[in-house]
Amino acid sequence: MTAQRAGLKQGVFVFALVAMVLPMVISGGIFLSYYKQETTTDINRSNLHLAEIIRDDVNNFLSAPRQTLGTIARLAVHPEYTPQIDDLMSLMVNSFGFFESIMLLDNDGIVRHLEAASNISLRRRDYLGTDLSEAEHIAAARRLKQSTWSDTYISPVTGELTLSLTLPFERGMVVGNFNLGDLTRIIEHDLSLSHDRAYLVNGKGRVIANSRKAMALQQVNISDLPVVRAGLEGREGVYEYDVEGVAFIGAVVIIRETEWLVIVQRDKNEVFRSFRNMHLVFAVELLSALLFVAFFIGYVNTRIIKPVAAISATTQNVAEGHFAAMPAYAGRFRELDDLTVNFNRMISTVQERERDLRDRNQELRKSEERFQTIFDSVNDAIIIHDADTGAILDVNRKMSDMFGYPRDEARRMTMEALNSGEPSHTQRDAVAWIKRASLGKPQLFEWRYRHKDGRLFWGEVNMRLAAIGGLNCVLVVVRDITQRKLVEEKLHESERLYRVLFDSAGDAIFLMQGSRFVDCNNKALEMFGCSWEKILGATPVRFSPPVQPDGRDSEEKALEKIAAALAGNPQKFEWKHSKADGAPFDVEVSLNRIDMSGGVRLQAIVRDITERKRAEEVREQLIAEIRNALEAVSHSKKEWQDTFDSITDLISIHDRDCNIVKVNKAFAEHVGLPYQQVIGRKYYELFNDGSAPAPDCPQARTPADGNPAAEERVDAVSGKTLRISTYPYHAPDGSLIGSIHIARDITEEKEREMRMIMTERLASLGQMASGIAHEINNPLESVMICAEMLLMKVTRDTYDQAQFEKYLKIIDEEVLRCRDITSNMLSFSRQTASEKVEIDLHLLLDKSVDLVGYQGRLKNVKVVKKFGERLLIRGNEGELRQVFLVIVINALDAMENKGVLTIETGSTSASVWIRISDTGPGIPPESLQNVFQPFFTTKIESGGTGLGLSIAYRIVASHLGSIDVTSEQGNGAAFTIHLPR
Repeated sequence: MTAQRAGLKQGVFVFALVAMVLPMVISGGIFLSYYKQETTTDINRSNLHLAEIIRDDVNNFLSAPRQTLGTIARLAVHPEYTPQIDDLMSLMVNSFGFFESIMLLDNDGIVRHLEAASNISLRRRDYLGTDLSEAEHIAAARRLKQSTWSDTYISPVTGELTLSLTLPFERGMVVGNFNLGDLTRIIEHDLSLSHDRAYLVNGKGRVIANSRKAMALQQVNISDLPVVRAGLEGREGVYEYDVEGVAFIGAVVIIRETEWLVIVQRDKNEVFRSFRNMHLVFAVELLSALLFVAFFIGYVNTRIIKPVAAISATTQNVAEGHFAAMPAYAGRFRELDDLTVNFNRMISTVQERERDLRDRNQELRKSEERFQTIFDSVNDAIIIHDADTGAILDVNRKMSDMFGYPRDEARRMTMEALNSGEPSHTQRDAVAWIKRASLGKPQLFEWRYRHKDGRLFWGEVNMRLAAIGGLNCVLVVVRDITQRKLVEEKLHESERLYRVLFDSAGDAIFLMQGSRFVDCNNKALEMFGCSWEKILGATPVRFSPPVQPDGRDSEEKALEKIAAALAGNPQKFEWKHSKADGAPFDVEVSLNRIDMSGGVRLQAIVRDITERKRAEEVREQLIAEIRNALEAVSHSKKEWQDTFDSITDLISIHDRDCNIVKVNKAFAEHVGLPYQQVIGRKYYELFNDGSAPAPDCPQARTPADGNPAAEERVDAVSGKTLRISTYPYHAPDGSLIGSIHIARDITEEKEREMRMIMTERLASLGQMASGIAHEINNPLESVMICAEMLLMKVTRDTYDQAQFEKYLKIIDEEVLRCRDITSNMLSFSRQTASEKVEIDLHLLLDKSVDLVGYQGRLKNVKVVKKFGERLLIRGNEGELRQVFLVIVINALDAMENKGVLTIETGSTSASVWIRISDTGPGIPPESLQNVFQPFFTTKIESGGTGLGLSIAYRIVASHLGSIDVTSEQGNGAAFTIHLPR
């Protein structure tokens, strides 16, 4: 449908608007926009300038008190001004008028001097001595060593908005508190010649000065204003924003020293009131222009548009075939009269030609109807292409049915839409075929087409050149051969599938005609090790030895099996074959008759059973070997049991749940139960007489972590000391299935070891005896002197309660000291049980050092203790103390009782460590590896036995720990002990 175009009347109207009204609108709009922009720029510049003036005035206002406080600070530094400092402060407070009060603080923030304005009722004694160090601005000034402004606040004295300035100096701080009421007067003075609003805002967005005093006293928060928010973010400049529906233009500047903001803003409506008046004048001018345009259009419509409309109406009638009405016009314009006359002549000429054309069209229509009937009755699809461009000119009805496109749509189609688009059936290929046909060479080929619904189908295409209506065309006849192609594809697919199955079979497959091979699969070629040509035409005897394993001739037996299969009796038998290189192998053969279109065939399926035959032979051999092995195992088991029962240690084997699965004879005799009653019991029921394992028991640790463990324990039943060792018990595949326990009676060995330990312990006490006796004599001497003094007082019958209490207290302390020394010695010399208890390691080390200190050997020795967190271990207190004493005494001997003795402790996740080091001459390299050997000593002259470190090594080992020593000649020695937690 043709879009409706604008008429002449509308065109004249648009022209008038563009020529008269549009320039006025554009020029007026540009002028108003320019005027608005300039006005906005002037207002922004004015607001920003006024804000900077206020900022300068506020800075001047703040500089005066800052200079005044600086003067007081400079005077307070000099001692000669100290007596007059109060008078100076009073003079400055009352002279300048902006101070509410001035305070002088010492370096600790304590108020030492205070002067207030004479018009303020403030008692000095209420503030002197007050600690103001916690005040935020005073604390900041002390920390930063620079002047600091406080936040604004309401003075509790005057009720006015107040600010404090703290100025630190060498001997303290001076603090000035001044009223901010003058800030409002500064703002009112600067705004006296304008209609602006101005605010002074602190760093938290609260008003501290405004022409409305209530806003400053209430410190109204206006941080939500965009201009304030920008200033708080450090951005100075001008901004436009709305507040409760009222538009404002505002400017903000920052007072850097106090981080205050100066805000100046104007009501946007007041600013642009004159601008709105200019809009009204412009609207009146525009209305006048529109009235003139309306008058002009009315005149043009009457004199020009209406006559032209009459001619246009007549033209429309002619276009619709109505020639009766002729336009008539008599007007004021000559051009319109000439147009009417010429138009009438043209109508007469068109009437004559129209009658002649109608007669010719009737004859052409009859010819086309005859051609179309023949064209649409053909049973094949016909497509007529332009020989030069390949475009589709026409199609018949069969083409529409075959491709699914209506005839009108098909004529607009391209060959690309009809082709499948796959290689060899693309647009380029189709054009090539048409080009060849356009050269006069008929073409016949198969083609892949696409139906409108997207499905593909095959067509047989016949192309030839033809002249139709004087135009060179290519006539294409398409016959649908889809069904024929499907049948052919199914046949090819069936053959391919058969071949795939045939060649992918795991057995060799042969087809035989009579006794000769006519086909085989790939497995047959692989099995016989030859090419396909060597198998075809050959007989099975060609790949067989002369005689089969049963002694029969191979050819005779093969012919017998083939004849039976051809008679319809399937055959299945084992056969000995030979590869092409002569290597023999065993097979299993299946022969079956197959009736095919080409005659009777035999199918032979051959399976290689060489490995199976070999496996059967190996199986028979293994059965014989297993019988022999079982007999040997039975004999070995008896020998192992005899050996197991002959061991005197208590041996038991447990599963992972602590159930006993096997024990030797010694174990059963120790618990006093028959062998059968021990099996299946829990070990802790027999040894610990309990319902659960003892804490940290090795019998429980090994099944849990798979590691060996050992422990010495006193048997609750027999009272004997047993060394219990446990080892993991693994299955052949490496998995943990239980544990092996070995318990050995070490009662006599422990008694011998304890006698040796006690001997060495008593020897150590003997060496320390003289020193300890001297250490005891000192407190006894103090006790004796105090007792004599008390006796003298009693004899003279003089009683002084203070002196009696003093002497008795000394006696009490010295007796307690003696008791601590003797009890520490007794606890060390006492023979202790071998049971292990929980011990505080640091307390034990302190007791050991104290025992050495009783000898007086630590007077010239600096003892450094580097203890970490509290460490608890399980062990024997007496034995471990002996270890520490041996190492400490050896260190003191090496340092000759002067130097530094360092004792350090630490821990890991599984153990604790103790390191004792000295600053002696160190251990010679040739002696370092022998220090833990029994009877090795370098102190023969001083009576050393050489057993101290050897016994210490055995004690640490019995605690499942380790001890080692490091030393550098001239740099002392360090002994490190590791004990389990």
